[in-house]
Amino acid sequence: MAPARIALTLLVTIAVIAGVAQAQSGASHGVAIAIPSYIGIRIVGGGSGARAVVFDFETNPAPYLSALLGGGGPLAPTHVNRFDDVQLNITANGRWNVWVYATPLTTPGGPGPHGLTLARIRVIAGAVSNLQPDAVVGPGASRLFAGTWALATNPEQIARGIGSTSGWRSLGFNGYDYLLDVDGGETPGTYTTVVTYATALP
Repeated sequence: MAPARIALTLLVTIAVIAGVAQAQSGASHGVAIAIPSYIGIRIVGGGSGARAVVFDFETNPAPYLSALLGGGGPLAPTHVNRFDDVQLNITANGRWNVWVYATPLTTPGGPGPHGLTLARIRVIAGAVSNLQPDAVVGPGASRLFAGTWALATNPEQIARGIGSTSGWRSLGFNGYDYLLDVDGGETPGTYTTVVTYATALP
């Protein structure tokens, strides 16, 4: 967080009447305080280790096999670590935006078809967590929250607004709101990506 700057202006007036210093019944000075605009985003969650959303169907194959018997479909994470909420804090008066993007998905076995892409990983905000997007409600007709998105390497805008959030406020989702779509055509192995949420004033 950027440190707040406090500027103090001291005004001293000495009155001299007829060449003789006089005691004054009052005195005054000005105080000027300048606080910078702040824009921040954070992922919160207790515990230790890396923040992660894990779909480990090698250790726990039952959900994966069940989905395949039904013709494929979305699966919930098997484990979420230190990812309880995504929060935004804006003190600036202008417009702000929130984007999400991911690094290219690593695939087992090197180049070639693997049946799994970033687009198969989706977020449906609040679907499991029941979190509410407190950061994008309130004054400002242009406030917007996408509510659902698929991962991609190109940044996608998922929220925007105008003005202060009045402190840290939830964007309305956490790691439990992630889904992975499977169809049985996935190459066995481990796939990884890093997902980044970013905010900025345009």
